[in-house]
Amino acid sequence: MPRLPSFGAQGLANTAWAFSSRGVRDRPLRNAIASAAMPLMAREGRRPSSAREAHALALSILALSWSLAFSSPVDPSWRPALWKRLLQLGEWADGAGCQTAGTRAGPPERRSARRSGVEEPAILVNSHDMLVLCKPPGWEVDSVVNDTDALSVSHFLRQRLSQQDFPLVHEGSFGFGFLHRLDVGSSGLVLVGKTFRGLFSLQWQKSLYEIMREYQVVSCDLEAAGLRRVDAKVSASGRKASRTLTEDRGQPAVSHLLLQAHLRGGPAASFHYCILVIQIYTGRRHQIRAHTRAVGHPTACDGWYAPSAVLLVGADRTGPAPPRSWVRTPRWDGELSPPPKELEGQVFLESAAGLQPAREELGRT
Repeated sequence: MPRLPSFGAQGLANTAWAFSSRGVRDRPLRNAIASAAMPLMAREGRRPSSAREAHALALSILALSWSLAFSSPVDPSWRPALWKRLLQLGEWADGAGCQTAGTRAGPPERRSARRSGVEEPAILVNSHDMLVLCKPPGWEVDSVVNDTDALSVSHFLRQRLSQQDFPLVHEGSFGFGFLHRLDVGSSGLVLVGKTFRGLFSLQWQKSLYEIMREYQVVSCDLEAAGLRRVDAKVSASGRKASRTLTEDRGQPAVSHLLLQAHLRGGPAASFHYCILVIQIYTGRRHQIRAHTRAVGHPTACDGWYAPSAVLLVGADRTGPAPPRSWVRTPRWDGELSPPPKELEGQVFLESAAGLQPAREELGRT
């Protein structure tokens, strides 16, 4: 610990992350890392020369904040200094001297939603620095350059937000301002930073676990009533076409599952499904799909994550499979979106009924 004051922002963030990801909850170490960060914020208080430099320092602050908040609530004594510095970096990156000219922009869209007969996203909240968008199925939140056949959410936003006023939304090098992703086959809310100040603010709240992320998921087989906590590390190869696996050498990941209902019907009367409300504490790539697979309830119609134990056995299960998975969040107005027609069936209220009781139960964890 005597060497910590000599570390830079990235070094402190890496040290805090290394211990937090391994479950080490040493309060003296956490306090020492936080104390070393305070003079660092003052020492590195100069104005960055570019948006890239401001973004790199902001990522170090966010990584440090996440690491310190992962195992226990954030100490209020060091939070104001980091928050103030983060807002400064955002304002500087948005300034005229920190434009992102020369960075990678997204490609043109290859097909239109109207010609494809796909519902378009809807912008529900639109402030100067950030927006909330409702993404329907069939669209990709392409925080990297879109290379799939799905419709591009970044292209949808670039058509509506000018590059002159909101250059961040046009910059692939900064993820087009997206805070997080949703799978192509799912629907739900997406948070977007229109400016660096807005993006850093959203990332700060995410790093401190102040953004609650809940999902409604249809899974195979019947989950027991009650709340289940899935604490299983996950890892991915980094390639887009790869599974996220639950294994000990992965990164920490925690999900809370609560049964909402049992269903049967759809393409085969003998099929059984359950509707789960899932609240994720961490947000790893394909975390929900990996965790539901690990506990024996893979997401419905998801052949990529269905384990070998999920088999179509018998003559009555040889019919056509539903065309897509169903991973949906509640609508922005609080109402629940109906399931796809291929998953319509009889609902058995032999478990927790309604989303609000599920939210209240999850909130008590």
